[in-house]
Amino acid sequence: MKKGLAEASDQEKQRKGQALVEKLRTIPGAEFYPPLNALLNSVPEDVADVVCWPDEVANALSDAEVMTHELILNGKRLLQGDETSIKVIFNNLTGLNFTPERRPHGEPDEHELYLADMAHAWGVSEWRGDILLQAFGGEVMKTHNFC
Repeated sequence: MKKGLAEASDQEKQRKGQALVEKLRTIPGAEFYPPLNALLNSVPEDVADVVCWPDEVANALSDAEVMTHELILNGKRLLQGDETSIKVIFNNLTGLNFTPERRPHGEPDEHELYLADMAHAWGVSEWRGDILLQAFGGEVMKTHNFC
């Protein structure tokens, strides 16, 4: 039977803490995810003192593992999330997912309504300039220019 953290020895807790710190430090873009970055900055260089990790560490880790991509409009981050979701939202914003080929039963003004809703949600005054889909670390995967 597997022991829970409460029943684990201090040595086991220390080993699990060290493994977690190593995993946290290998997440791409961890420095861009504020809760995880704060945790990493609070970890002592020598993690030998780490005995027990609170739940927020595990939660930040699971959230950060999916926070790998972001949407940037004219240099301002609009959204961050997992690769699939961010790609879908990018394709929605650019209108690709509203084309008749992808949405044969859609209404003609659906894309404009979607843009208006997203502008309101993100505080965007107008859709102008460049939007980037990029991975954390700066690799630009797709761009679109709103004319």
